[in-house]
Amino acid sequence: FPSHDSFPPYINFQTEHEYGVQYCGAKWNGFGYEYMGAKDLLQIPGKHYDYDKKVSRVVTPTEGWRNFFTQVLTGDTSDNIPGLPRVGPMLSKKILAGAESPKEMYNIVCYVYDEYGLSHRLSEVCALLYLLRDFGDSWECQEEWFHGV
Repeated sequence: FPSHDSFPPYINFQTEHEYGVQYCGAKWNGFGYEYMGAKDLLQIPGKHYDYDKKVSRVVTPTEGWRNFFTQVLTGDTSDNIPGLPRVGPMLSKKILAGAESPKEMYNIVCYVYDEYGLSHRLSEVCALLYLLRDFGDSWECQEEWFHGV
């Protein structure tokens, strides 16, 4: 657990509480995340704790990306973010089953969005679902990495 002195003196979070929690967890690796059933946070690698179920787990970086791309395929109805028609958690699991790296997952998701004729929506859906890891982070930064820019 980080000491009080290691916290920045001022952080202005103008977003959901989850972002503040995941920012702190990303900055102090191993600090852990408040999970409380919010599947969004499972895209962030590290220690997670579900206070309702009293269960902890560790999300690996690859698992975090898999959780992110699963959301990209399924959407997030609670945040009114559309996924692909008739693609739920089970089908998205099958779609991503062969992928072993984040880049492979991204390429599969690009292909599937293209097959649905919705490739024009992919970048926006990713930007809406991607949780920032640090100030200055964005989906666009990640997308450039996936494209090898």
